[in-house]
Amino acid sequence: MSASLLYAEVGLPIPLEGRFTYEVPEELVPYLIVGSRVIVPFGKGRRVGIVFAIHAVKPVGFEVKRIVSLPDDRPLVRSEHVRFWAWLSDYYMCTEGEVLKAALPANLLQMETADKPYWYALRTQRIYWSKYLQENPLALNERLLKLEKAKKQLALLRGFMDLAGTPGVGCCNRMDLLSLPHANASLLKALIEKGFLREESEELPSGTLSVDDSLLAVLTPEQETALTEIREVFKHKESCLLHGYTASGKTELYMHLIMKCIQSGRNALFLVPEIALTKQLAQRLERVFGACLRVYHSDVSLSERLRLWRELSKGDQAYVVLGARSSIFLPFPHLGLVVVDEEHDSSYKQQDPAPRYNARNAVMVLASFFKAKVLLGTATPSIEAYSNCLMKKSGLVELFSRHMGYGLPEVRVINTANLRKQKRMKSLFSPELLQVSQAAIDQGEQVLFFQNRRGYAPMVTCAVCGWVPRCTNCDVSMTYHKAKDHLRCHYCGYEIPLPDRCPVCAAEATRWGGYGTERIEEDVQKLFPDARIVRMDTDTVQKKDASQRLLSRFEQGDSDILIGTQMVTKGLDFQNVRVVGVLNADLMLNFPDFRAHERAFQMLSQVAGRSGRREKSGLVLLQTTQPDHPVLKQVLQHNYKAFFSEEVQLRQLFSYPPYTRIIYVYVRHLDASKARALALRFAQQASSYFGAQMLGPDQAPIGRLNQWYQQFMMFKIPVEESFMRAKKRLMRIRTLCLEDRTGKNARIHFDVDPV
Repeated sequence: MSASLLYAEVGLPIPLEGRFTYEVPEELVPYLIVGSRVIVPFGKGRRVGIVFAIHAVKPVGFEVKRIVSLPDDRPLVRSEHVRFWAWLSDYYMCTEGEVLKAALPANLLQMETADKPYWYALRTQRIYWSKYLQENPLALNERLLKLEKAKKQLALLRGFMDLAGTPGVGCCNRMDLLSLPHANASLLKALIEKGFLREESEELPSGTLSVDDSLLAVLTPEQETALTEIREVFKHKESCLLHGYTASGKTELYMHLIMKCIQSGRNALFLVPEIALTKQLAQRLERVFGACLRVYHSDVSLSERLRLWRELSKGDQAYVVLGARSSIFLPFPHLGLVVVDEEHDSSYKQQDPAPRYNARNAVMVLASFFKAKVLLGTATPSIEAYSNCLMKKSGLVELFSRHMGYGLPEVRVINTANLRKQKRMKSLFSPELLQVSQAAIDQGEQVLFFQNRRGYAPMVTCAVCGWVPRCTNCDVSMTYHKAKDHLRCHYCGYEIPLPDRCPVCAAEATRWGGYGTERIEEDVQKLFPDARIVRMDTDTVQKKDASQRLLSRFEQGDSDILIGTQMVTKGLDFQNVRVVGVLNADLMLNFPDFRAHERAFQMLSQVAGRSGRREKSGLVLLQTTQPDHPVLKQVLQHNYKAFFSEEVQLRQLFSYPPYTRIIYVYVRHLDASKARALALRFAQQASSYFGAQMLGPDQAPIGRLNQWYQQFMMFKIPVEESFMRAKKRLMRIRTLCLEDRTGKNARIHFDVDPV
């Protein structure tokens, strides 16, 4: 085979269509395979890429350059993963380069580290203080004077001190240090040569790790029955939906299935929708799986992510990986089982940047490449997942009894419209919610208040002229955050101080519109002056491990009241929560989206499930101005099947999933008129083929985002029609539009199966 020239199709982490063809040097032919990382010439420099295919067909029409080098002694990923990346690109209508960039840890694609094998950083891993400074830390200040003029070296040394901790004692990982802003290997080398730091080698441990199934919890008869049914489903189907009440013990079933998978020598992937869930789950899983457990998400350090890549690529040990949606890109050599907990959660969907994939759906394809099984678990199934069960595409197992026989929480609806008419509601809290909350706190129990808006006030207006402060980059009003006394855009992050006077009429009077978790916290402090309060939202969990610290405080009983957004609704096990108060259920019911009722049912049911998870039954109060809304009635009755039956009738009537597949098309331009003109051109090209299946174009729900004006179209493709053919047609139309003069400096992207 080496007698004739070979050519490699290489994917590069850039947003350009297609692969790039390179000649394979003769000396690399015996070693180069699909999945290998290579260094190739590109433009005036070099880039790191992945080999997607190898063939003997010489390209015509351009000069073929040669691969420069093959830095690793084994492929970075298996051929199954390359196929998976190609599928993601094809299905979600983006480039393979965009998938590649999302899939791999950033340092594996950087030229600064590409001249060494990707596991090099693990072998020379630890950076320590020099021996002299370890023995004499007082000499550090004297030596720092030598770095006064070497500001970059001094900045890197300070970065090391932040990571390593105690001066003269601590250490850090080399890759973590080099991932700091403005850090590089030459600066590190200079600090080592000047006697500040030293580098020591450390090999990955090898050997087989064992698991002990005697550490698994004893299942109840109902759980045993469900486990048997799941295993029976897996004999005939690739996937199964476990529909079980909150606190029914789904996690125990997951662990029994994972144990069998690990004992068979295959890897298991346990997906969760939020990073905040990993800490609590990791503690439970570690008690059973010990050293076989690995955690993977964006908050895990770069060095630990790279370590897991190395461990999995070796293929000599079975692991259970607990992670968020990005875990689907890990290089599993022998994947046997995937558990998707809280499968209904919209956080499994990547929004920006591309690929805009749904990890719940994508993992089905990944599992098929390995002949692995997929278990979806939830108390509130997505419409699509439950429909697949009814159509026999997937198995269905139900678990409708809570663990240890604990009862479902009592759910009551509070009519806030009537209370306000009667002038009985003097705050954001109804009298009944205040009464039962205080009683729970007095008895040493805990309370959870849910409001799915952060900040103090979602909108600020001038009380005289009605002026509303709006973001300069986005077409949205700005949210007031009282702690910092500023206005912030929750889309682009733009911030300004709250003006002392209205810039239009110079009035000082301000009116707050709506309320967020920060305002609720302020009111709760006044209403419950002796209570210990913790707030959990995006503003309070920005620092690393902040969510785990907040949740630990609450779980350990150091707080009486937890105030939170949707973060607190997802799979968390609060043993002592007696009362849950939903302060404004109307927010979810009235959202302008075809999934609004589905999301409302799921979120309200999930937050209700945080209460009464032990001996005492919980109490959930839903404050609303629409007490007769059918979704609320179904939540009160814990009746998912009634909700599903009504919802699918509406979906069928208006041609929404699961009866159609949906693609959103966004046309963006920095000029509003040009965005509109290009959107109209796109629609004109598409109308002859799609007809009534196309809605729009119209201004997007957020007409301007990060200075880009947005036009929006929706395409509904009936399930009986070819989805692939429709996507190819849309891709061709995009190419035609962008090649036209009206498409100059424009962007057009697709969102397949939006949520």
